[in-house]
Amino acid sequence: MTYFFMIIGFVILLCIVIAGLQNGLPLQFKFLLWDLQTTVTAMLFWAAVAGALVVAVISLPKLAAKSMESRRLHKEVDRLEKLCMEGTKARTMVREKSKPTDAPM
Repeated sequence: MTYFFMIIGFVILLCIVIAGLQNGLPLQFKFLLWDLQTTVTAMLFWAAVAGALVVAVISLPKLAAKSMESRRLHKEVDRLEKLCMEGTKARTMVREKSKPTDAPM
């Protein structure tokens, strides 16, 4: 699934590059108090960067929660493995003690 998203990202990037190369005309951009003179290529690039940043910021809480859950589960696995090893040692000791001895009567 990771490769699928990488391919989709590459195709989108390729489309942005092609559109940028074909549209090198200057562009007047006005937004509230901003008045920018730039090329279409630069505008597409910065729009893509801004979109990537928004997605990254939105996904951070979910990634942090997954990381914390993974850390908690690893600790739980370690604790259970230790408990299992202790139980195995205890059973082995009980079996050894309960073996009949070969002492003559």
